[in-house]
Amino acid sequence: MAKNAYTPIARAAQEATTPARARRPNAKSETCFTFTERNVIGLAGPGPRDRLKSIEYTDASTQGLKVEVGRSGQGTYWWRYTYRGKKRAMRLGTVGAITLGEARGMAMECRANIDRGIDPQEGRDRIKAMPTFSEFALGPYMQWARTAKKSHDDDRSRLDNHLIPRWGNTRLCDVTRFEVDKMVSETLTIKGLSAGTVNRLLALTSAIYRQAMNWGVVDRNPCAGVKMLQESAGNENYLSVEELTRYLDALAADPNTVAAAALETLALTGCRREEILQLRWEHVDLDRGVIKLVATKNGHVRHQPLPATSITRLTAMKSVARGPWVFPGRDSPDQPIRNVLKTMNRAVKRAGIGRHVRIHDLRHSVGAQLVQSGTSLPVIAQCLGHRSLRVTQRYAHIDDGTVRGSLNAMAERLARARAANQAKQRPDEDADDTPVAA
Repeated sequence: MAKNAYTPIARAAQEATTPARARRPNAKSETCFTFTERNVIGLAGPGPRDRLKSIEYTDASTQGLKVEVGRSGQGTYWWRYTYRGKKRAMRLGTVGAITLGEARGMAMECRANIDRGIDPQEGRDRIKAMPTFSEFALGPYMQWARTAKKSHDDDRSRLDNHLIPRWGNTRLCDVTRFEVDKMVSETLTIKGLSAGTVNRLLALTSAIYRQAMNWGVVDRNPCAGVKMLQESAGNENYLSVEELTRYLDALAADPNTVAAAALETLALTGCRREEILQLRWEHVDLDRGVIKLVATKNGHVRHQPLPATSITRLTAMKSVARGPWVFPGRDSPDQPIRNVLKTMNRAVKRAGIGRHVRIHDLRHSVGAQLVQSGTSLPVIAQCLGHRSLRVTQRYAHIDDGTVRGSLNAMAERLARARAANQAKQRPDEDADDTPVAA
């Protein structure tokens, strides 16, 4: 009997006793009708032996509105449409979870978007294709940074050590302002990083999202409105005149003459490390006493005057130069020198400076000495290649003597003015005290 359950005669008998709404449709007219809240519930899906995985029903009153019923009997609202010649389908919701009225309203809104020239699924497509923070930061962003930023190695280090462990698997669009604020507070308090380091992380995050917005990947930057932390001047390490003198004497006696010459130039000009190590002879004008700095931090070419001592040293070096680099490598003269740290440490030790001194501290030392010699901040900013006086302002606190002298001079002028006023008033007072003759 079971063998003949699906013969044509048996099947016809079964369909005759099955309710109409649960019966599997066998004609196109049975799948296209006007939906009601009642008839969309319980629409039949494919039978257990049907090859179809689902049956689709069409609403005769709303263009493109469909209900798809799978083997489980659960229906799903879909809206089918054509956009720019491409047929597409958009899932609206589950039958029962949303009403027929809601499904029709969504379909009409989608139809209106098409009339406005907007693909209704554009937003969904973007979310579906949205990369994770790690995928975007290590992929498109780093590819751009390697060609556009000199500090791309620093970006990669900050990504690997801080940002990827935090947001790596999060979709790029899901990082919120709250998450950024949380990152700032936790890295500052829990990890104990300095305000400067946290600001660098915040700046990198903002740069990543700025590029993502430029490329149309996201619509917003979660760093917008997040204020940078106040950075203290810190313990700026700079050498005194006596320490600089001993340090330069130690360099003059160092066996690595090329590295010593590079370090001396750094100590006398205040240039950044790579600006000097990457210097080529074609950018040195000894007649005018000026070097052209190309490998600058901000990418802007600038011309740096040289003191007489540096001009003398470079003139002697140029007479025996064998390549394009002012400071060539010891083993590869056709390449610039890479590492001057060992020479730096030897000179610091020989000079008797009992603390750690970084190469960048030579730059701070030049700024400090210029302030103490009475040089104005705008001139110092020009010497150090600062594009903003705000950066140069860090050296203002160093010259307390100049400030104190200015205040003393002002006080002395006021004292002299007061004394002159008092001297003018005394004759008048003496005249008032003179007795009148009888």
